Amino acid sequence: MLGAVRGLLGSATGLAHARLALLGTELRAELVRSVLLLAGAGAAIGLSLLALAVAVAGVLLAVDAEHRFAAALMMALLLALCALLLAWRLYRALDARPAVFADSLVQLQDDRQALLQRSEAARSALGESAGELMRLVSIGLVAYSIARRFTSKR
Repeated sequence: MLGAVRGLLGSATGLAHARLALLGTELRAELVRSVLLLAGAGAAIGLSLLALAVAVAGVLLAVDAEHRFAAALMMALLLALCALLLAWRLYRALDARPAVFADSLVQLQDDRQALLQRSEAARSALGESAGELMRLVSIGLVAYSIARRFTSKR
């Protein structure tokens, strides 16, 4: 029985070690991906702002002085609409992203099921051993009772 418990604990420890290593690997990959995403987004935002500033200045300089205010309002409205569209698309992209550490969670669930099955098998074997022990004790008691009867009659 002690050997089965030691084996079960050894398996659990090995599985926990492997899963923690997988979790660390996923964490490093997620960190690298996040840093690259932030750096790329920052560069894209900076370049986009610069391009928009040049485009807006060009449009405002090209329009007659009497229509500049209306053109500036139209450009601001267009830029606000683009910002709202971009925010909505980013929200959808983040919402559709898979959960962080999804692979580790699946592996941990599989490991849990395997350990439960192994534990159930060990418990079943222990139950069978206990049943066998009870039979042997019963046979021993019957033999003892028979022996007592034979010795007390004489």
